[in-house]
Amino acid sequence: MTGAAAVLLLNGLPASAHVVSLESTGLLSAVSNSVSHFFALANTRSPQPTGTCVAEAGFSPEGTGAALVLKTIASAKRTIRVSAYVFTSREVARALAQAKARGVDVAVAVDARENLSGPARGASAVALSMLLRVGIPVRTIDAFAIHHDKTVTVDGETVQTGSFNFSAAAARKNSEDVLVLWNCPAIAQAYTAHWQSRWVQGTPYRARGES
Repeated sequence: MTGAAAVLLLNGLPASAHVVSLESTGLLSAVSNSVSHFFALANTRSPQPTGTCVAEAGFSPEGTGAALVLKTIASAKRTIRVSAYVFTSREVARALAQAKARGVDVAVAVDARENLSGPARGASAVALSMLLRVGIPVRTIDAFAIHHDKTVTVDGETVQTGSFNFSAAAARKNSEDVLVLWNCPAIAQAYTAHWQSRWVQGTPYRARGES
């Protein structure tokens, strides 16, 4: 990834382990090659990286994972694109509603079966209705066995990914990981394209009682 540097921050680890150069490990080059391959397959030009790409990690149930998800949402100035398997977290829903209130364009794609008919469908209905009430569009995806993505893409520059479902269990009970790639437009563009390819296959979510 010529012309860009990268730093890895590991929340919850000893101070000596907080910062790792991805260039020194070769990981940054591997990520760059993967993104370039994606754009080659899509027959589009891979964007050139600029500035410093910073990777920050957090974990559950230690609390740094949930905090990092909320930090990512709070950083948004223009756009937020969410892909979710389970979406039951009122805390995340409130953070997205706050982003919408400050003028951010927010949209959310979720797995259809898990959120419409799964065991947590009641909690999903509450959280997703919170989004609808403030004008955030939500679509359910049923074109795949499961829509298992768990990502937040912000401003076309930053990506949050990892194992973290948007649920209270992921925040407080499960062993989960969260990784945020700050200021990584090449990777963010790939995730945005992936999100859009799912969004166009989705069905608008309607709150209970709506026709």
